[in-house]
Amino acid sequence: DGSKAVAYYLQGDIYKGLVEKNFVKDSSNNIYAATVNTYEYQETNNGNTIKTDESQAVGGVYFPRLSTTNSYTVEGATTDENLPAGTYRRAMSYFGYDTYGNVADIVNNGEVDSAGHKIGLDKRETVTTYINDTANNILGLPCHTHVNGYDINNTWVMQRQSNMYYDGQTTACATPVSIGNLTRTDSYYDTTNFVTTTMGYDAYGNPQWTKDAKGNFN
Repeated sequence: DGSKAVAYYLQGDIYKGLVEKNFVKDSSNNIYAATVNTYEYQETNNGNTIKTDESQAVGGVYFPRLSTTNSYTVEGATTDENLPAGTYRRAMSYFGYDTYGNVADIVNNGEVDSAGHKIGLDKRETVTTYINDTANNILGLPCHTHVNGYDINNTWVMQRQSNMYYDGQTTACATPVSIGNLTRTDSYYDTTNFVTTTMGYDAYGNPQWTKDAKGNFN
């Protein structure tokens, strides 16, 4: 049908190869969808300072990371990649990180206006806590996550949460960990009650079985 995807990549020393923009177009270059990403970088040798402008880099080791994503629904209203006002609907997401570069906070604002302010009640925030056991060099194990959002009364509430346990732990997010095998997940269905899934592994760390809350093995 002549449709095509067009991607633009950043070329700077720090952001080189990261996708800046994506467009979906028809054979006449009418745009139907677009994604625009922005990035920041962490100077790991400079107190983990966060910057966006590559010209401000002081030299050393950098961790480039996704900062925001804007997703546009255009439906063929324009061929202009600058996306003039009135030609699209936009959704926006923000990303936050812990000191070790793990994605700790994702804010999905849902549909937003031209200033980036949410329009409806579809905003969601996902917060994740990680085990970063530096003593054993085991980093980035997610051990708790919860999702916040608006209920039908326009009240910001926790909608779901779960805890993850490793190497037979009985306390979520505890250190130290010995291997890093996920052995239990508690998924809450209200503020205090949850269902548990457990996992087992062989001596080489390969998954052998999973047991659900009813005791069924997979």
